[in-house]
Amino acid sequence: MTKKQTIIERFAQFASKTKFEDIPSRVVEKIKLQIINSITAIKFSDWHPEALKIYNAEKIKSTSSQTSTVIALKKKLGPEEAAVVNAAYAMSLDFDDYMLMGHMGYSSIITPLAFLEELNGSLKDLIVTATICNEVMGRLSLSCFFGPLNGQMWSYIHNLGAATAIAKVKKLPKEKIANAMALSLYQPNFCLVPGFWKEGCKLLTASTPLRSGIHSALYAEQGLEGPWDIIEGHYGFHHFFSFHPVIEFMSDLGEAWLSDTLSYKRFPGTSYIGAPVDS
Repeated sequence: MTKKQTIIERFAQFASKTKFEDIPSRVVEKIKLQIINSITAIKFSDWHPEALKIYNAEKIKSTSSQTSTVIALKKKLGPEEAAVVNAAYAMSLDFDDYMLMGHMGYSSIITPLAFLEELNGSLKDLIVTATICNEVMGRLSLSCFFGPLNGQMWSYIHNLGAATAIAKVKKLPKEKIANAMALSLYQPNFCLVPGFWKEGCKLLTASTPLRSGIHSALYAEQGLEGPWDIIEGHYGFHHFFSFHPVIEFMSDLGEAWLSDTLSYKRFPGTSYIGAPVDS
């Protein structure tokens, strides 16, 4: 009897095999807009004092090569620190992109951008990585639609997204991509409402889990393994993050493109204010 693939295995297979040529042109155009949107969200917030505090802390601790741009400040940090700081700036004014389901750009665009800059990667590399991350993150959060968290508070998607991004950027084999994903969901982040409503604290909503995701990929690169059934397994991810997991939403990778649902804001702030501000 053939052993049934776990969700992580399906995700890793999709991440490993997907090439630029596999992505529909309409999706490529959506990803290009997502890249522009993410960079704009960072730069638009360059004055934000709370994000500057995060930069100052990361500058002190950064010991790696200063190869990646802190876009808001036109300064350089190591790729991990740059990803953390850029994500904090992008979070500052809620000027982020969103799709079905979640706010993806922090780990699908901002994180790989920092590492690809160090590696002299191409725009095609970023588009492929971002598309893969959007698709796996969107399916994870969509399966938890009936759950305790919603919207930006689905911060655990950045554990998975950043791990996937770095594994793809580093061209890890399928098995190591699966381990990076599994390790990233061993200790998934869970937002608490008081922190979400605190201005400075909220800036860590994506930065904290994406850092954990980066580490997961680096550990997997060195051979550390995670449980591939961590999402659907006994007392696994779905047990705690979904009241009724919709497993059907985890399928059709490479056929149904959740990136088709990408949306971009005309004004900073939550999407709920877009219509009244526009009027």
